[in-house]
Amino acid sequence: MEIIYLLVVVLLAVTFGALAERWNTQPHISVLIIFGVFSFIPNIPNIVIDPYVLIEIVLPPILFSSARNLSSFKFMQLRTNIISLGFGLVAVSAFVVAFVFHTLIPFMPFAAALLLGATVAPPDAVSAVAIGKKMHLPSKIMSVLTGESLINDSVALTLFSFAASQLYLKEELFSSPILLMLYTTIVGILVGIVFGFITNSIRRLFENPSLITVFTLIIPFFVYFVSEEIFYASGVMAVVSAGFVVEKSSLHLNYDTRIQERNLWRSVDSLLEIFVFAYMGLQIHKIILDQAFGNFTPLYALGVGFLIILVLLVIRFAWIFSVHYITEFASKVLNKSSDIVGKFTIKENVLISWAGMRGVVTLAAAASIPADLPQGDLSFDGYFIKFVAMIVVLFTLIIQGSTLPILMKKTIKFNPKNRLYLNKEYAKAQRIMVSAVKRAIKYIEKESAGAVDTNYLKYVWDQYQRLDNVYGSDKDEFVDEFLQDVVEGQRIALIDAMSSQELDPDVAKLFLRRLDHREAGLALSNLNHKK
Repeated sequence: MEIIYLLVVVLLAVTFGALAERWNTQPHISVLIIFGVFSFIPNIPNIVIDPYVLIEIVLPPILFSSARNLSSFKFMQLRTNIISLGFGLVAVSAFVVAFVFHTLIPFMPFAAALLLGATVAPPDAVSAVAIGKKMHLPSKIMSVLTGESLINDSVALTLFSFAASQLYLKEELFSSPILLMLYTTIVGILVGIVFGFITNSIRRLFENPSLITVFTLIIPFFVYFVSEEIFYASGVMAVVSAGFVVEKSSLHLNYDTRIQERNLWRSVDSLLEIFVFAYMGLQIHKIILDQAFGNFTPLYALGVGFLIILVLLVIRFAWIFSVHYITEFASKVLNKSSDIVGKFTIKENVLISWAGMRGVVTLAAAASIPADLPQGDLSFDGYFIKFVAMIVVLFTLIIQGSTLPILMKKTIKFNPKNRLYLNKEYAKAQRIMVSAVKRAIKYIEKESAGAVDTNYLKYVWDQYQRLDNVYGSDKDEFVDEFLQDVVEGQRIALIDAMSSQELDPDVAKLFLRRLDHREAGLALSNLNHKK
């Protein structure tokens, strides 16, 4: 029966999400609130998924898809910002929260405090991507938030594992959290890169776009399992690095494979995102009831929860603005102007600081915390830690998530520098594509030894650009070949410009997507002509 309840939850979540989007409200937050209310209905079935299973089902495809959307090119452009947030901030947040929590409740072991710190430290990939996409956050900000959420889970889950081993008296590979973090991160990246190249080699053997897409869908789960279970490394870093490697190779696949993969992954992302928010809502009542069995009153736990939220906000703002001013100072000392790609204004930094929402990783980690320790240590209260973690999740998702659109309207009205940069990149992409057309015309002129009228080819391309129909019954055969050669030449030119960092990756990928649909239109026109 539980599988039926689960299907009902998914169907209702998708329905409510679609209605919320139609009514121009945040679908994911609306679903969270609606299912939170449902959780208080008497005798409603309680769906409980093992927290580790939840992470293994949700995280791999979400991280893999996000890594492919971000691309390794964009990651490298913004690497300083992303690594600062994804590694530095999450580690500092975990230990500062642990220190504050241990100061408030000194009789609870410090390892228990670190358990809470690691649980609430990482902003969530699902929340950042889902809410950010709906809000149409600026591309640069969205890239940083996505990049941060891709790698911070690795640090947080490693610290969580270390704290749990101290509490449960289990042995880890390394006694030092730093060494453990280095091992899990480095080995996870290597596992992901290796399996990414293996995936690319196998995909080249396939000809059917549907089989390629299905095969790729399985890869993130497989890579995550191998990294976690065989190498005891970070499955998060393995999936992310595999996603980067696979995406780079996808640029050279057939247009129909890329279009099909984009559509499938968009659907998978939407399904998993909406389900996670519904599941989080259903857990609200249970966690509140569990708190009644703990050693602290719900009011005291609520106060501690809000204090932890305040600590997390202060740390995030302080970290982001410290990095901002240190970077500015270093640029002036070195007499080197900061690149517009990696530089953020004060208002943009405010938005990034407020956008650190917690979600599925925090929820799953909290759910895996037992109520008490096997050795019967009465100072430990798992119910209390779970309750505090849930308060953090609810505040960041409902309060921060719902106020982000308002803040964005106040802070990101119009940035002439960003607009100037994008206009420059769009113009550059257009020049690259026009140059590819000229090269194709010159090549045909040379190969045909003047037998083909190049003015006619220019006319054909001009009409094609205007989406006029140049496919009459008397169409010359070389027109098809010419148009396909031009599209292929433009694709190669854009990829080269992106690889050499001559062109912004987001702009390049936008034009590459247009080329995919243009090539699909050419193929359909050729098919109709043959008929």
